[in-house]
Amino acid sequence: EVPRIINVESERLAHLINNILDMGRIDQGRKVYDIRPIDLSATVQNTLTAYEFHLKKNGFRVESDLAKDLTQVPADADAMTQALLNLMENAIKYSDREKYLRVALRRDDGFAVIEVEDRGCGIPRDERDRVFEKFYRVERGLVHNVKGSGLGLALVKHIVDAHKGRIDITEAPERGTRFTLRIPLQG
Repeated sequence: EVPRIINVESERLAHLINNILDMGRIDQGRKVYDIRPIDLSATVQNTLTAYEFHLKKNGFRVESDLAKDLTQVPADADAMTQALLNLMENAIKYSDREKYLRVALRRDDGFAVIEVEDRGCGIPRDERDRVFEKFYRVERGLVHNVKGSGLGLALVKHIVDAHKGRIDITEAPERGTRFTLRIPLQG
């Protein structure tokens, strides 16, 4: 158990460092994505499996609904993993009341759609566009008690844009936030 904990926590630290390094590459115009047909179903499942210990350690109940047929999606597998990890990390940080995470993957009208939903404190409607700005953090509520760099969502937006997709934020059905990433199935 101890070696697994060390491994998982080392991977989390590496993820945080990669966020900072990637933002530096983006700022310098040097970030390149390796977009090729990937098994997005397996990528999302593997990311969830790798993060399972961390989610459970933080008391999260996790539900997933993953389509198995998204096996030839033009995307950068590492970038998709990074985007999903950033969204899950946000759910952990901002879920004080109910620790719940739902990750879904489906095909919809020419897009691979990834949804990450939590029941955290939510994002006010008037700040939903701004949360994708580098270093921006919501001004009120739980955010003042949470450590963060303000880079995670900026990176997610950059990754989605590099894949010619789009990202939307809506209120989750039972309070909280739902992030919806739409990645085109045609490169």
